[in-house]
Amino acid sequence: MAPNWMMNNLKMPFILVQLAGFERHCPNKRLPDDFWRKLTPNTNHAWTRLRETQAAIGNLPDVGLITAIDVGDSSDVHPRDKQTLGLRAAKEAERLVYGRKIVSRGPAFRNMKIEGDKIRIYFDNIGGGLTTKDGKAPNAFAIAGKNGKFVWADAVIDGSSVVVSSPKVADPVKVRYAWITFRPDLNLCNKEGFPAFPFRTDAPEYK
Repeated sequence: MAPNWMMNNLKMPFILVQLAGFERHCPNKRLPDDFWRKLTPNTNHAWTRLRETQAAIGNLPDVGLITAIDVGDSSDVHPRDKQTLGLRAAKEAERLVYGRKIVSRGPAFRNMKIEGDKIRIYFDNIGGGLTTKDGKAPNAFAIAGKNGKFVWADAVIDGSSVVVSSPKVADPVKVRYAWITFRPDLNLCNKEGFPAFPFRTDAPEYK
């Protein structure tokens, strides 16, 4: 039985770990290293939708949220890198429980603006600024027009936003980021080193 201090404690803090990158549990016969290159951004996999729900829960008061999107294992539902997640959870605890004024999460989608054949994405939690962990252009962005068909897109960091486009989509209306079961090359983060959360600009509102 839970101790008395836990019972009906509406202010008790929780720290939630968003689902890691993962494709199929087959640790004894692993997927090829490059299998993910054939995946399309048009998936509607339960794994991606559950991450989205977790992100919504992470916006509730007294709930901390960290992502494991970048430390998963494509062929094992139990990734081995627990240290990275422990450090991220500790930072969220410092902010949430101990009130430290620190950056403890990665960039999270705030809103978007259509600019001709491009879409500009604005983020919360950018800390010292947007960057990539490998110095390359941001990847894993996808863009779609009114037909709803997503294609992998080009992305450029422009100040505190990311501009997304594709020559295949002349009149874009929506964007996705890391909307996929597994990609090992996710690189968008803030300068504090926390990775960006997966998102889709046309996500339903959770009340």
